[in-house]
Order: sequence, then C-alpha cells, then structure tokens
Amino acid sequence: MRELVETEGLPQPLVSHHLGVLVGAGLLRSRRSDGFTMYAVDPAGLAAAARTVFGVLDPDDLTPVALPGGNPACCRPSQGAGR
Repeated sequence: MRELVETEGLPQPLVSHHLGVLVGAGLLRSRRSDGFTMYAVDPAGLAAAARTVFGVLDPDDLTPVALPGGNPACCRPSQGAGR
C-alpha cells in the first residue's frame, strides 16, 4: 500500500479503503506481517471475475448493432464536433 500512496500521491486512508473493498470482493488477498498489511492478487477471485465479465459481455451473444463495425453511428465524431 505504501508504494501506491507514494507513487500515486493518494491519501493512505483512501488506498486502504479501496484495497479493503478489493479484498472483500475476493480479488485480493491480505495478510499481516510485522505490523504491515501485505496484499496480493487472488488468482481464484480474478478468474471468477473474468468469468462473470465474459459471461455478461460475450461477443457471441451481442446483437449485430453492438458488434464493432455493426453500428455506423458508433465511435465516429458527429458533424460539427468541437465547435
């Protein structure tokens, strides 16, 4: 956590809170060592999250309009943009 606080310039309580949320969600593991909390990615939690995301966003289940190139209005600047 100290590295995130130092390199990103974030307040320690904010980083601690968000790491705790990720532990609670099962994406990180934590353990106490010499007065510090050590964090690591939980591979099982990460795999479960990936299955959930890919289950919701499975490209084979998307309608043709949602597929890349399937919607001519998607991802193109509108006329007069930036004015």
